[in-house]
Amino acid sequence: MSELPPFCDPGMLPPPGSDVVLGISGGVDSSTTAAILQANGCTVHGVYLKLFNARSVENAEKDAKSVGALLGVSVETIDYREQFEEHVIRPFVEAYCTGETPLPCALCNYYVKFDAFCGYAQKIGAGFVATGHYALKKSINGVSALCPAEDRGRDQSYFMFGISAAQLDMAVFPLGRAVKSNVRKYASTRGITVAQKPDSQDICFLSEYDGCYATFIREFLKENPGCNWNIKPGPILDANNKALGEHDGALHYTVGQRRGLGISAPHPLYVFKIVDNNVYVGPLEQLAVKKVFMKDCNYHPLARQMLGLDQNQKAGHVGVSDPRLSPEAAPGELSSGSPKEESRKKFPVLTQYRSAMPPIPAVFEIDDVDGPVITFDEPQYGVSPGQAEVFRMSDGTVLGGGWIARTAA
Repeated sequence: MSELPPFCDPGMLPPPGSDVVLGISGGVDSSTTAAILQANGCTVHGVYLKLFNARSVENAEKDAKSVGALLGVSVETIDYREQFEEHVIRPFVEAYCTGETPLPCALCNYYVKFDAFCGYAQKIGAGFVATGHYALKKSINGVSALCPAEDRGRDQSYFMFGISAAQLDMAVFPLGRAVKSNVRKYASTRGITVAQKPDSQDICFLSEYDGCYATFIREFLKENPGCNWNIKPGPILDANNKALGEHDGALHYTVGQRRGLGISAPHPLYVFKIVDNNVYVGPLEQLAVKKVFMKDCNYHPLARQMLGLDQNQKAGHVGVSDPRLSPEAAPGELSSGSPKEESRKKFPVLTQYRSAMPPIPAVFEIDDVDGPVITFDEPQYGVSPGQAEVFRMSDGTVLGGGWIARTAA
């Protein structure tokens, strides 16, 4: 049996002999995770998800199965293209066409990846689901808690705010204490052929489009004429509805954008709102936001304790009532309840409205009228509807998150 890498604490891993379902993508992170689990004496069941049609998908599948063959790990391909289109691609297209900025990786995690991996684990009787995500899981107050990776520059907990308590109970993140250079080094020592494979830089389904989402969306709409969304020219307006120019499609603009507006002005202008195909621009102060109103909020177990919410599942159990294991669940069904009336309160948090930003101080509350609201300590700029607002404890532990529905100064 091979040795575990120095960055991996055996306490983070399932006990030797455990059956573990591993999401394997053909990249170095998931491949190294397979090697770590195997070194710990686990029986690894690899699952490769086919999500869309592209040459890069075929190559990734070959890499995943090649790594599996090297390590003696079975890798089964599951066709999830239909679910991926319904829950990731179509919302991505709709968001850009209606003036929002989408976050497909977060949608993919809870609608596709963890749905598929946990479902497969149930099917074969495995008790654990592992991925190559950079995140940590800890037990706090008797419940599973999602925590940031030690390498904060690679932390992916922001993108996993939507997974359910039941899925988190099953999850294993062996790379949570690793830095990428050591992951590659360990992969090399195990003879893994993708040890030096470059990281993906783009949204996966844009790889054939050089990362250009606008080209992808135009082609998608051309191939799906029944969609209710369209791209058409419209006005660029100031806050007083004065026309400053014209655009050839609101999808080319996002809140906070300064460059490429196609208009000239004596001072910098920023997109501060996109409504009904109208793109509104103004000075920086027009972008200032103090409040974020969230929809489809997901509360992690610790937040449920703080808010007096019932815990839907017992630790280690994935019930069929868990909406996140059902591909038919609508986004609104992912909020698993409202706090009991007597337990409603507000409390300080750290929060992020973009993955790359450091968490900032704010106050979380559930308003009787507006629902979940984040109030920043200081005004923020470039907060876009469609993105995720993720709130945390002071040490970075994820309490929950939701989708930004609207903002207020």
